[in-house]
Amino acid sequence: MDEAEDEAVRRAHQNLLDEIGGQIEDLEEEIEDHVEVDLKLSVDAHSWTRYRA
Repeated sequence: MDEAEDEAVRRAHQNLLDEIGGQIEDLEEEIEDHVEVDLKLSVDAHSWTRYRA
């Protein structure tokens, strides 16, 4: 491969890494949102159980 082809491959790899990195960040945010909701539901259920007792 010549230098131009090497650069094109490097850019393609970097673009893929950037895209994957963005997807990972999106998944981390989604996981955090679910954990917060699950924690809130757990606390609400605990409070409700204590209230009924």
